[in-house]
Amino acid sequence: MSQISFQNSLTTRDIISPFTFEGEYVDITAYAEVNVLLQGILSLAGDYYVVTTYLSNDRVNVLETIETNVTYPISNKLIKITPIANFIKIKLETFALDVITNFNMSTVLRSVLPLSSITNIDGIVEVSNFPTEFNSKIIESIALDTNVLTLPVLNITNTEFNSKIIESIALDTNVLTLPVLNITNTEFNSKIIESIALDTNVLTLPVLNITNTEFNSKIIESIALDTNVLTLPVLNITNTEFNSKIIESIKLDTNIKTIDTAVTFQCQERPTTESYFTTSVGSGGLAITLSPKTLRNFSINTTSSVIIYVYLYDTGLAPVPGDVPKFVFPIKDANNIVFNSFDHRFENGIGIRATTTYNGVIAPTANSVFVNMTLSN
Repeated sequence: MSQISFQNSLTTRDIISPFTFEGEYVDITAYAEVNVLLQGILSLAGDYYVVTTYLSNDRVNVLETIETNVTYPISNKLIKITPIANFIKIKLETFALDVITNFNMSTVLRSVLPLSSITNIDGIVEVSNFPTEFNSKIIESIALDTNVLTLPVLNITNTEFNSKIIESIALDTNVLTLPVLNITNTEFNSKIIESIALDTNVLTLPVLNITNTEFNSKIIESIALDTNVLTLPVLNITNTEFNSKIIESIKLDTNIKTIDTAVTFQCQERPTTESYFTTSVGSGGLAITLSPKTLRNFSINTTSSVIIYVYLYDTGLAPVPGDVPKFVFPIKDANNIVFNSFDHRFENGIGIRATTTYNGVIAPTANSVFVNMTLSN
């Protein structure tokens, strides 16, 4: 039997930030689980809201606080809470500029929680119809027998974790190979692996496959490698979003001979050979490029004794008077402007125009404005 807590629910509405809703403590001693169903549409990348669950035994002192962030592009979310106290209340907070359309929140108190049994244990552990969200540790410790040489494959699919997946795996001295770890369609709100202490005989780290998975914090905070580890594992990341650090620290042993190249971090831009020069810029405008480009460097110079206004446009067409420029530069008397402190992205293309009055239509004298720039895709 289920019951809706109207004190901790919101009917459908559009929410414009900042917005705060705080429910009331309700008695949950007769219930096996509390479900908070969140439905709504976050409008823009970076938009998010926070749902905080307060558990208390006396409606005054908070026994435990559970905070859940819902971040664009996630639209719907189900929070499952195990009653560890007598009372519960829900709080919703949005922040400046965040907009949620068609939002509603339903808090359901469930008295029955059906679970089916483990269906197979034979190297790989498969669990059917188990709750898809875990609020604590999956595996705290696996003590391996001295004759175990290979760990099983661990497959995690369509699952959400609010805490550590594996806090510690203590490996026996005869284990030579770590298991493959496959993670698919899975969201993590904290650390996946906090620490894996490797035995002195482990020579190869496992393959780690991550697909369609979102991480809100650190994937791997630290992997301390043994002196005999010679090869780092392959790391496959596909259709995956990270809101924070992928790998904060991997301490490499002096005996590692090869490092996998599946993940490449480029720290310096590649040189560009794409350049543009003209002295023909006028009030009618020129289309420098008709496709998206990044402006790497830009300089303009004039021989005119009157002020010339040079306009840059984010457009895939030749600009005309009345178009809104992205940048405007006034120059005069051989004044040179060098514009290269950092790259500037033009999403549609680059157009340029010059006039003798601001937002005017009179072109400068022919061959009196010199334009140089370098571009890249």
